[in-house]
Amino acid sequence: RRIALIEAKRCGNGASGRNGAMVLNLKNSEAGVALSQRLYRLTVENIHVIRSLSATLKIDCELDQNGALTVVSNAEEMREALSDLRELRGMGLPLEFWNKEKTRAAIGVNAYKGGVFDPNAGQVHPARLVQLWKAAAEVAGVQIYEHTAVKTIHEGAVHELTTQDGRRIRASALVL
Repeated sequence: RRIALIEAKRCGNGASGRNGAMVLNLKNSEAGVALSQRLYRLTVENIHVIRSLSATLKIDCELDQNGALTVVSNAEEMREALSDLRELRGMGLPLEFWNKEKTRAAIGVNAYKGGVFDPNAGQVHPARLVQLWKAAAEVAGVQIYEHTAVKTIHEGAVHELTTQDGRRIRASALVL
């Protein structure tokens, strides 16, 4: 199939280029062992894909995989966190419990009772990550049309889009 990405401004112009930049792994103690392990493994593998694409395409998206700490504020959150942590560690996930002292030493704030640390998480530069995905899409053959606002969409057996400047685009499938 021929794939075209139509972007009103430029890729990453909106929230995708200015998000919190967290690179977090999916963890769900209620999903069952197999699914929890798979979700975590897939999200960790995605971080490796980002690192590999960054090296291959020579676009530094400032990926730092130095972990993430989810802090615990009160006794109820502590009970929940410890319960979830026991289950998730029992599933083989490499999560760590940090007590109040270790949490305070790491973040310099005395307000938390502790936290759960995921060593495989981190952060990324969101706008540079968008540029990395854009470059990877172009290498894969996706045609990207920035500064091409869509004015109307008529759905049918063949969808028709009209751009602000009057051009028409016909497509058998759309993803909005």
